[in-house]
Amino acid sequence: MKYENMSFKAKDEDGNLVTYDILSVVPNEEDEESPYVIFTDYMLEDDDDFIMQYGKIIKQGDDFAVQPIFDKTLIDRIKVESQDVVTSYVNNQVQSNME
Repeated sequence: MKYENMSFKAKDEDGNLVTYDILSVVPNEEDEESPYVIFTDYMLEDDDDFIMQYGKIIKQGDDFAVQPIFDKTLIDRIKVESQDVVTSYVNNQVQSNME
């Protein structure tokens, strides 16, 4: 677990309890209360990149759950939006440092 406050545990397809780290939170324009997340358990793909998984945070009473996303079109949109968030953050930091 890399970040205790950005991690969660869930059962994988084999029923094993796995710890996942949320790497990025991406705003959901359709539902501001349920942002998208990019997360990983640090398993590697064949090219040695981390296997990324995608989901949406859902509020359940006083708790939160991550609902997995498997729709490729939505995943592609989340990837683009996550890059936009990073670019916007960097641009804002550069701008504030120049002032």
